[in-house]
Amino acid sequence: MKTAIYKYNNGNGALLCSRCRVIIREGIDFTGKDTELMMEILRNGKVEAQYCEDCDTPKSLTHLEVIFSTMCMLVGADYNSVDRTKEDWYLEYEWTPEIEKQFSEWMSDYLHKLPKAQLELYGRRYMRKDECREAVQMFLLSYGWKTKTNWRTENV
Repeated sequence: MKTAIYKYNNGNGALLCSRCRVIIREGIDFTGKDTELMMEILRNGKVEAQYCEDCDTPKSLTHLEVIFSTMCMLVGADYNSVDRTKEDWYLEYEWTPEIEKQFSEWMSDYLHKLPKAQLELYGRRYMRKDECREAVQMFLLSYGWKTKTNWRTENV
C-alpha cells in the first residue's frame, strides 16, 4: 500500500505526491483536513497515499498502448499484466487466423483515420490505406501473437 509522504521544507511541513514527489501543499497552505492528515502521519506513520492533480488524473493512452491493449483484449489477456519489456513477450498468447485478420483490418483503419497515430508510430503525417496495411503486416510480423493452427486439417 502506498502511503502519504510528509517532509520538512525549510522548516515548514510539506505534503508530497506519493507518485512523483512534487509538493502538493506546504505548512502555510494547510487546511484543517491537511493538519489532521499530518497529525495522523506523525502518530501512525502511515496514511493513505496523496496525489497531485497530474498523477491523480488518468493519463490518456498513447496510440501504441491502444493498439497493444486491443491485441490483449482480442486474446483475453490483461493488458497491465503483459510484460512487454521481456524478450519474446508476444509468444505468451495465441490468436486464430480469423482474429488476426480482424485485428489487422482494425489497425489498418485506425492508422489510416488517425494521422497522429501515423506520426507516433511511423513518423509520418499521411499514409495511404495500402501503406497502412503494409505497416500493419510488418507490425504483426514483429509483435503479433502466435497464430493458432490446426495441424490436422492443414496437412490433409
